[in-house]
Amino acid sequence: MGNDSAQRFADAASFLPPEIRRGLAGQATDRLQDLPLRNVALLSCDIVGFSAHSSALLANRADGVEVLHRQLQSHYETLVSAVIAHGGEPITFIGDCLLCLWDIADDDPAPAVHAAAGVARQLADRRKAGEGHFDLNLHVVTGGLRTIEVGGLSGRWLGTHVGPVLRALQDTARARLPNEVLLSQIGRA
Repeated sequence: MGNDSAQRFADAASFLPPEIRRGLAGQATDRLQDLPLRNVALLSCDIVGFSAHSSALLANRADGVEVLHRQLQSHYETLVSAVIAHGGEPITFIGDCLLCLWDIADDDPAPAVHAAAGVARQLADRRKAGEGHFDLNLHVVTGGLRTIEVGGLSGRWLGTHVGPVLRALQDTARARLPNEVLLSQIGRA
């Protein structure tokens, strides 16, 4: 495996839990597969104050676990349904945050950005109308994303995502205005 591939493997593996990294360390890394960098719009839907909310439910209610389960189920069913209905793809959870993507076709980010922002606006409007259980930090960014297959254990394949769009998300997510849709500057892969 060349230095470039080894660096990509190390970058991707840094996102995995330590026990998986240890398991992969003994495998031949020539199985590393990566897909080309693609231009995407990425929507981040992060629940505001989730830790405090869940702690309060669990501490103050005998049925706190059941209530939290129903709230999360309703939230994620609504979110995932809206993303799919708008042509997007949920790709991963980061804690309580769901990341969703839309591929940008023909170097025109407008349709993907409008779809991602449309889902975010729908969720924000729902919350402002008193529906839903959570306030949300909603960010839409564009840029390059690469999916990297880092290997597998016990017949299960593991992958992660890397690329400039994640840096754009990190930069944009510093701004937090619950139930408002924040857009980054339009970027390219």
